[in-house]
Amino acid sequence: MGVTSGGVEITLDENKISLVDTVKKKTKLYRKAKNELLNDSEILNTLGNEAYYLGQMDEALRSYKEALRIFEELGDTRSAGIVKENIRSITTHE
Repeated sequence: MGVTSGGVEITLDENKISLVDTVKKKTKLYRKAKNELLNDSEILNTLGNEAYYLGQMDEALRSYKEALRIFEELGDTRSAGIVKENIRSITTHE
């Protein structure tokens, strides 16, 4: 099968096409999982905030720590920094 791209003909056999399709599928699954983790971490941070304002510091700390773990796993340093501040606000008042 030949495909022309930018004036250059590219030929792929069935094995290479299959590999490209597999990589596309894996990438799509990875992005979906990453988005789900991001949603989970944001929910955990919100739950931590709610527990904090209700005076349930142990629960808030648990939620914040789990959110932090996920944000760090995703490489989201900004959100991780915010959660670290939330954790500090609890641990400095105990």
